[in-house]
Amino acid sequence: MELITGFVTIVGLLADYVSERRNDHATSGQDFEAWLAANRHEEILRIIQQNQTTSLSIKALLNEGNDAIVAKLQRLDETLASVATGFESFKGIAAAVTSENLPEQALSVLTQCTATEASRFLRVRALDGLTLVLPGAANIKYTQPQFIEDDLATLVKLGLLRFEAGDRGIDSFWITRAAANLVGKQSDSSSGIGESRVGSGPKHSDETPDDPARPPAGEMIAV
Repeated sequence: MELITGFVTIVGLLADYVSERRNDHATSGQDFEAWLAANRHEEILRIIQQNQTTSLSIKALLNEGNDAIVAKLQRLDETLASVATGFESFKGIAAAVTSENLPEQALSVLTQCTATEASRFLRVRALDGLTLVLPGAANIKYTQPQFIEDDLATLVKLGLLRFEAGDRGIDSFWITRAAANLVGKQSDSSSGIGESRVGSGPKHSDETPDDPARPPAGEMIAV
C-alpha cells in the first residue's frame, strides 16, 4: 500500500472507529487493532503492527479521548478540503464539501469580495458593531451581526481568508486563491448565489469612506 493511501486509509478508519465508540469513556490502541481485525482490515493492521512509530502515535491519539479526536479529525478534514481546492481534479469535490460546511453568511462575505475583484477588505470596530469595508466599493453587507466574528474566524481557519492585524481597531482580511476557486465553483453550479444571500448589515452604510483605513463618519473606534 502506498504511503499516502495508507495515511488516508488509517485516518478514515480511525474516524469510523471513534464514531462507533463516541459514547465510550475510553478507547485504546489494542481496542482499535481488535476492531481492525474484526472488520477484516488485515493490511492496515499489519502496517500498524510492523511500524512502532505509527502504533505509538495512534495509541497516543486515542488516549486523548473521543471528543478531542473528533475535533482534530474535523480540523484535518477542513484543512485537506481547503488544500484540495487548488487541484483541478479535486477542487469540485472539495468546493462542494467545504461550501456545505460553511455558514451562509460566511459564503456571502466571500461572494461579495470576489464579485468586486478586491484583494482584501477591512474590519473596522466601532461602538455599534463591525463595518466590513471593501476599498473602492460598497461595504460588505451581513444580516447576522452576532455571528459575523465567528464566520470570519471560520474563513481564516479554512484558509479562505488571510488575517493581518492592524491598529486603531482596523484589521485586514486578504482573499486567498482557495476562496476564489470556491466561489467560482459555486457560481458554475448555481447562479446568483451571492445576490440571494446578501442582506443589509445593521447600522452600516453602503458607501465606502474616502479613506478606506478610517471608519465611516460618525463612528468611534473602540479602544
